[in-house]
Amino acid sequence: MTKEQAEFLREASDFCGNQDCEIYEDYSGRGMYGAKTTGIVVNSLTVLLCDVITFVQDNIEPNEDRGVNEWFGPNVPDCSDLSQDNMGMDVILY
Repeated sequence: MTKEQAEFLREASDFCGNQDCEIYEDYSGRGMYGAKTTGIVVNSLTVLLCDVITFVQDNIEPNEDRGVNEWFGPNVPDCSDLSQDNMGMDVILY
């Protein structure tokens, strides 16, 4: 996970106020053999997904010139290749 991805996910979670997110830099997960990446620790991946959907929906404005909705903020980073692991009672997404 890039730091940009982690910051976007934390921003979405903070926007909805549903859970505390903690960014871990230099996380080494299962099967990474010492390689390090950025991760984000959350209570629930389901809640995080709902937060992201709500955040994106609430930050889309109509663009009347083109007749489509257009994201007005930073680009939504591609998070399709992320992994997860347990971290105590929480989950880390990396």
